[in-house]
Amino acid sequence: MKNFAVLFFFCWSALFAQVKPPAEFHGYELGTTYTITANHYEYYKELAKSPRVQHVTYGKSIQNRPLVQMIISSEANLARLDEIKANNRKLTRLNGPLAQAEREALIKNTPAILYIFIVDTDEEAGTEVLSEVAYDLATKEDSATKSVRDNLVVIFSPLTNPDAHARYVTWQGLYDVKGASIDQNAVENRAHWGMNTDGNAVGVDVNRDFSFFVTPEMSALGKTMMDWRPNLILDVHSGPNTHFIPPFSPPYHDLWPDKAYQWWVDVAEVAGKRFGEKGWSLFSRNQFDGVTHVGFGLSWAMLGPSLSSFLFETFGGRPGRSTAFVRSDGTLATMRMAMDRHAEGAWALMETAASRKAQLMEEVYQAQLKGWNDAAAGSVKQIIIPNQGDPDKVNRMLQRLQLQDIEVKQASADFSATVNDYLGISKNAKRNFKKGDYLIDVKQPQSRLVRALFDPTVDDGDPRTWVPAGRNMPFYDVTWNTFPLIFGVEAFYTGTPVSSSTQQTITTAKNQATAPAKAYAYIATSDKEANYKLVMRMAQEGYKWRVFKSWFKIGNTVYPKGTFAAIGLRNPEHFHSRLTELVSQYGAEVVTATTPFTDGGVTFGDDDRLAPIAQPKVAVVADWPVMQDHYFGGIRTVLERDYDFAFSPVMLETLNRGDLTEYTTIVLPNAGLDIRGGPGFSRGYKGVLQLDNLRKFVNAGGTLVVSHGAAEVIANDEVLGKGVTFTGYAEYSNGTILKGEFTNTESIPTDMVRWQPGMNEVGKSLLANGYDIKFMGLPAAYPVVLKPDNERDVVLRYSSQKDQLLLDGFMLDEEKTKLAGAPYLVKTQVGKGHVIYFASDPTFRGYWYSLHRLFVNSLLFGDLE
Repeated sequence: MKNFAVLFFFCWSALFAQVKPPAEFHGYELGTTYTITANHYEYYKELAKSPRVQHVTYGKSIQNRPLVQMIISSEANLARLDEIKANNRKLTRLNGPLAQAEREALIKNTPAILYIFIVDTDEEAGTEVLSEVAYDLATKEDSATKSVRDNLVVIFSPLTNPDAHARYVTWQGLYDVKGASIDQNAVENRAHWGMNTDGNAVGVDVNRDFSFFVTPEMSALGKTMMDWRPNLILDVHSGPNTHFIPPFSPPYHDLWPDKAYQWWVDVAEVAGKRFGEKGWSLFSRNQFDGVTHVGFGLSWAMLGPSLSSFLFETFGGRPGRSTAFVRSDGTLATMRMAMDRHAEGAWALMETAASRKAQLMEEVYQAQLKGWNDAAAGSVKQIIIPNQGDPDKVNRMLQRLQLQDIEVKQASADFSATVNDYLGISKNAKRNFKKGDYLIDVKQPQSRLVRALFDPTVDDGDPRTWVPAGRNMPFYDVTWNTFPLIFGVEAFYTGTPVSSSTQQTITTAKNQATAPAKAYAYIATSDKEANYKLVMRMAQEGYKWRVFKSWFKIGNTVYPKGTFAAIGLRNPEHFHSRLTELVSQYGAEVVTATTPFTDGGVTFGDDDRLAPIAQPKVAVVADWPVMQDHYFGGIRTVLERDYDFAFSPVMLETLNRGDLTEYTTIVLPNAGLDIRGGPGFSRGYKGVLQLDNLRKFVNAGGTLVVSHGAAEVIANDEVLGKGVTFTGYAEYSNGTILKGEFTNTESIPTDMVRWQPGMNEVGKSLLANGYDIKFMGLPAAYPVVLKPDNERDVVLRYSSQKDQLLLDGFMLDEEKTKLAGAPYLVKTQVGKGHVIYFASDPTFRGYWYSLHRLFVNSLLFGDLE
């Protein structure tokens, strides 16, 4: 028996000896340079040789790189992962309280789940060190490590955004000259445009993409996190000169678990003691105040399954502080030192959680139960989403909700309910709904997340923060949350839910598009995204589409201004075959006309009122000073991924000196921001943007689209700013949703009326095409305030009713005064061309879906009115 034990020990030791530590595997000490992405992947496979590690692929990036997890625990725990996951779901996905005996048994027999990930993978200290932490957790045999393996399942995702990692480390390797990193003038510390970013392959900020899930990378991460439902999470970053560990500063989200703060304090005390013993420094509280935005993974997790979320941020491993830098006191800091601090913090968290596993699981359960009970006691009981209108919009929002494990049902019969809408128009109004409309019960397993996204009674109120807060605003990021307003989907909330007997699981299938027969003309309405995609794609390919500038009637159907049409013989022979392909691809709805005559209104032979859409050729500035991960990334996502629309990213030098005559539209995005010092959106353009070339372009008939800080620059120009005056910014309205109002919603008469001046200008601007509404939610994130000379140039404005202006988020009263009635969308004529102004970025981070059609309209119709 003794010989068997010795043999077992040596066999077991030999098994673990096969797993090489990271430095031995890579052939260098980690922290001295950046490890290329492919080599990280290879090491994760090496680590999976351990029987205490499972290597799992949970998705793919835009550039088809795998998204991987390393799941580490004891051999016994890994053998029953499905059981552990199921038990954890019973504790964290509640539809009411569990029996005490069942709860106690689950807590006793279920290890806690900790998820450690990195979203900003250009912050290399964390990406490098997690391989070491994972190796130590899998192989060390001391009692503390064994306790972590026995009491926790730890999931590592170091490369959640691998395309950005590959881009950055490849670039940095070109300039990684030994000893140069301490020189702030060295190229590796002065990252090229697109390198110093949190953006994925198309430039969307993944660090703020939770809940909205614009990116495939964060969609996959969110899905797997909801599958695992971790009890704690750790989000690893790099940035400050000194290591940061929570607590965060208030304000806190009203729906975060009550025990979150105490876990921050307890882990900080353990880490602080260890740091002190080593002579290391750390800080907390006043750096990351108000991290409440649902787009942040740490906030989103605490609104979902997690009891507490941790963010550790260290120095080193990013542009400006790469492998080494000199601190303010002249001492040298290296990425290796930063990695050591991350490792010490991670072990402090893991060991604290392991030593208090039963307490952690009980508090997780109680937090979920409290969220369920609070939802049951709240005044908002159910959300109703009519299953009508644009199916692309509705399905997009439903897909995001289901990804987040939010239960959505459908009405099995027609019903009526007393409801409120999210614009403050229908208040306690009786409304009829149809079979198939969607229903979201607030009292459900994801009750806190549902309330965060849909319940308008959850109010951040007047934020309380410790002095000094250290920022211009008490919130680290935007304060908007309301999904229907952001996604542009009609929705209502009610205090009286529909009876469960009239609810069923979702059964509605997506409508199949029908290819139109060959005909004289083809008609596509402007109320569906799919139709827009069809027209935009075909127009770019050179096919001739037109847009009606007034109403017309065929049979009993009245088509409004803005309807698209194509005349068969004005197009190549292959028009119909290409139309058929794209109708099927996009799910577009196209009907036919057999004659140039209509039954009322404009006919197909009216070249003035059935205006041709020019073949669009759009240029977007993709260069300093535009922020890639908030502004360019949003534009690219909207055009390329949502609308399948090609455009040219251009350098600023092209605008200054290039030939612009080939473009129909140029987009000058926002230039960035300076949160600490207030709005700085236009500063980057000063001294580098030369306007002579743009003046020639617009005067000759081109369209210039500007947003936010770029709007300030153009409005202040004596030529391009003709007809509009820049008056400042709303500096303390960081990420609110305000009520917006279209300026001209008068319907065009469809019968004989007495003539009066201006009749031909009745109806909305084409810039508002596809919006059959008078009011909508508009973003206000430090918006620019403009004053046009002619009110008729205003297409869309913030509501002039100050008491009804704020729909979501925090805003000072004086900012309401400043923005009430201020324009959001303005179009002015300059020479033969036009300038189109957006007060706040309509494509911000790619998730303001309600505004995207406004932006697309500015590219298609800039020259038509």
